Amino acid sequence: MITPQLPSGSLIQVERTTNGLKLNWKNPDNPFLRVSISGFLLFWLGGWTVGGILAMQMLWKSYQESIPFSLFLLFWLGGWAFGEISVIVSLSQILRGPSRSLLSLGYRDIQYIPGRVPLSFFDFNLVQRSQMSNWNLWSNQKPFSAQKQEVQNLQLTTVVQYLRLSFDVGTRRIEIGTYLSEPEKEWLYQVMKKWLHT
Repeated sequence: MITPQLPSGSLIQVERTTNGLKLNWKNPDNPFLRVSISGFLLFWLGGWTVGGILAMQMLWKSYQESIPFSLFLLFWLGGWAFGEISVIVSLSQILRGPSRSLLSLGYRDIQYIPGRVPLSFFDFNLVQRSQMSNWNLWSNQKPFSAQKQEVQNLQLTTVVQYLRLSFDVGTRRIEIGTYLSEPEKEWLYQVMKKWLHT
């Protein structure tokens, strides 16, 4: 399949394989924001951990002295454990940073791995795009694969000043390249149109 020329400055990488085309691109990143938020979360985690240790010591002391447990303290420790785990998971995602999206256009099938965008909920532009594409801001879109004949209704549409490249697989609407620039989406649309008709 002959692909059109990539837009100038595009970060999309194209690889021809024996099964078709593999395209990949880096998802957006803001290192300063990642470091700042990571520093704050580490500081918060330190204070949160100290508070949890103090609460456990109070419960242990009550147990040793045969004093009834404080229900509030038990309830607080449950919330504390949930908060601690949530922050550790979020921190690990933020420190790992974004990952690359991968789109494989095979002769008979398509596979898409959208990759991580861990700070999308801190960037207004990314939030707008995520809301328009019905993304969950706290998790990443799931990878999918389908047979070529299942891909229907490929379209490039404008939704409130945002260009969306999508297609349907059964009852599911899939958006590709949410964070690509408009020229890159237009290029990808042409590539996918050719792929569907070869």
